[in-house]
Amino acid sequence: MTDINTLEAAAKTLPNLIGLSRDQLKAQLRELGVPERSLGMRAGQLWHWLYHRGATDFDQMTSVSKDMRAVLEHSARIGRPQVVREQVSADGTRK
Repeated sequence: MTDINTLEAAAKTLPNLIGLSRDQLKAQLRELGVPERSLGMRAGQLWHWLYHRGATDFDQMTSVSKDMRAVLEHSARIGRPQVVREQVSADGTRK
C-alpha cells in the first residue's frame, strides 16, 4: 500500500504550471513532445484554462484532448496558492 504522504511528495516534484509565462509553458510542452507547430496553440489553451477559467484540474480542460490531459496529469501539476492563515480585522474584513 502506498502512503498518502509519498503520493503528495511525488506530486510536488512535478513542475507547477501556475506562474509560468507563455514561453515557459511552450518549453514545458516541448519537453513533453508536443510538435513545434502546435506549441503556440497548446500553450494558449493551457493559458486560457489556467488564468482565465481558473482550472484546478486537467480534467476540467475540455478543449484539450484527452490524450494531452493524460500526459499533463502525469507530468505536471496545477499548484494554486493555499491560504495559510486568515486574519480578521476589528471591522470584520478578512485578509
